[in-house]
Amino acid sequence: MQAKLIAGLIVIILVIIFTIWNQAPVEVSFVFWSIGPWSVSIVVFFSILIGAVVTFCIGLQARLTLNRELKAKSERIAELEHRIKAGIKSQET
Repeated sequence: MQAKLIAGLIVIILVIIFTIWNQAPVEVSFVFWSIGPWSVSIVVFFSILIGAVVTFCIGLQARLTLNRELKAKSERIAELEHRIKAGIKSQET
């Protein structure tokens, strides 16, 4: 946990340094859409933010899929254990 906190603080410090050094205005163009002029640091910040949101969504979808599979397999294990116990009891009588 502390390693993640320290890594996060280092990244924040690097972003602050980058922001201070990169104040040049740029225009952002994408297909038929164009905005600007914006500071390079703001453009990079929003690019990183969008990438983080996309990564989070993909990771969340994968985690939900794994949890669903885990639940189904746990239920199947419980069912098989119950059948084994029922089979052992019927053989004892």
